[in-house]
Amino acid sequence: MPASKLDIAPSRSAVLFAVATVAMIFVSYVIVILLAVACAYLPYLLMTNVEHENVQLLALFVGGVAIAGAMLWSLAPKRIKFEAPGLLLDSASQPRLLSEINAIAAGFGTTRGLAIGLPLLQP
Repeated sequence: MPASKLDIAPSRSAVLFAVATVAMIFVSYVIVILLAVACAYLPYLLMTNVEHENVQLLALFVGGVAIAGAMLWSLAPKRIKFEAPGLLLDSASQPRLLSEINAIAAGFGTTRGLAIGLPLLQP
């Protein structure tokens, strides 16, 4: 059976939610960056405007810099190594299954990994 490409148009509400999601992520990044700057800058501003040396102000500044660093560090994406669970199927051991998966992927115009439960593979 030849695979035909399916045209599935995204609905208007899905596009609106996608745009809103991206905007919310962008705004949250901006807010975290502004909070990190405030955590470091406000104690520094307070330290420079006080007439005498104060240990509490120095501790507040060091704590603010540490918190700002932790906030900025949390924004960086972390690499998580993926280990595929279960058995790896190749085209030599399961040709019919993989040809069906390739036909479905070609119909949707995508290439994806697929996890199939072991009970589905038993006769």
